[in-house]
Amino acid sequence: MPLWNSIISAYVAHGQYTESFQLLSSIISVEQLVPATATYMVVIGACAAIREIETGRLLHARMINERMLLDVRMLNSLVTLYSNCGALREAMRVFDVTDGMNVVSWNAIIAGYYQNRECERALSLFSRLNREQVVVKPNSITYLSVLSAVSFVLDLRLGEEVPCSAH
Repeated sequence: MPLWNSIISAYVAHGQYTESFQLLSSIISVEQLVPATATYMVVIGACAAIREIETGRLLHARMINERMLLDVRMLNSLVTLYSNCGALREAMRVFDVTDGMNVVSWNAIIAGYYQNRECERALSLFSRLNREQVVVKPNSITYLSVLSAVSFVLDLRLGEEVPCSAH
């Protein structure tokens, strides 16, 4: 499988997303191999890049069937995919079941809501992060999304509060 991973990664790196999808499909159906987590992550990243939600959903379902969703990095990739495609309910469902959420998880969901112009929800998630920040601390990427959301809703009070919470 490592050779297949390299070829698929090369396709994605060169913007040949359709070819990467076709190769993965061939690996699964013709070769009857089970792709590695890394393979899924690369192809899901490709789906997110070109907003190919249907292929992403099929891969997500296949990963569930193969019981491959234990890796927080994989779940972060799915949150990004669904957010990029405007499927925020699906992004939130994946986010809510993610064990061991990290700052990347929070950044993916907050940025997803901001990028889809659901800024109030992005700010609500940031508030939730601050309440639950026992383990996860916001970083500069978190603050960039949050301040962008604040500027979109034109809430000066929130804008003044956000930098104060950055330690």
